Amino acid sequence: MLNFFPADHILPYNNQKKAESDSATRRKDPNLGLNVPETPEDTHQDEKSAFHSRHHGCREENQKIRPGQSLSITKIPSRTEPPNVSPNVQVKRVIGLRDARLKTNQKKDEEAKAKEKKTINGELIREAPQMPSNMFFQHNTALVPPYNVLVDTNFLSHTVQRKLSLLESMMDCLYAKCNPIITSCVMAELEKLGPKYRLALRVARDERWQRLECDHKGTYADDCLVDRVTKDRIYIVGTNDKLLKRRIRRIAGVPLMSVARGKYVIERLPGAPE
Repeated sequence: MLNFFPADHILPYNNQKKAESDSATRRKDPNLGLNVPETPEDTHQDEKSAFHSRHHGCREENQKIRPGQSLSITKIPSRTEPPNVSPNVQVKRVIGLRDARLKTNQKKDEEAKAKEKKTINGELIREAPQMPSNMFFQHNTALVPPYNVLVDTNFLSHTVQRKLSLLESMMDCLYAKCNPIITSCVMAELEKLGPKYRLALRVARDERWQRLECDHKGTYADDCLVDRVTKDRIYIVGTNDKLLKRRIRRIAGVPLMSVARGKYVIERLPGAPE
């Protein structure tokens, strides 16, 4: 191989480079306070760090974890996760109406357990309503003349529309003496209905009819009539209301009187004339 430069030009350049590298590789020992030359391994590491700092813009020694330095790892959010949403956020859930943690459901469970009282033998105690002593199966022996007839607002209104006499039509239907009874809640209903029912209100205010005072709140007469005939089954209920008739039919031994075309009709009364 041909040398284009003489040896005297190469050697001083090599000596100068070696001197510069020796001066650059001098480091100070912190324990002894002396300048100690670095080992070839340290020199190689410094050259590698310088290369990375020139070409990559960072030093390798900064990437190492030094003693006493904490490591912090930053989580990179994925594309599927929405931005600015913490993964530890708890979403509130609605409790169902039948959840056992609700106080209303707990109260219902306690009431149900209280009802299921058991005897020593383990049998359930079933409470059946006591039937009146005047009932012989479906026949009510307490219904004898004079008949007590509880009338409601609907019955009085239909009586006025059909132009019937209240007392005379009852006696023609039952062939016996009758006693029409009007409660205070029926009177209050007629007064609230206004001038359209003024004739029915005039019939209800007749002094010949018996009055019964109510101790309940409000002016709803259907519940009052059902409660009265359930406690004392000595009445005949006069009504044309379909819903009230349906409720009365569930009570054994209570006849129903209604307004038909030109007369009164009776049902569920044994031995009544047809």
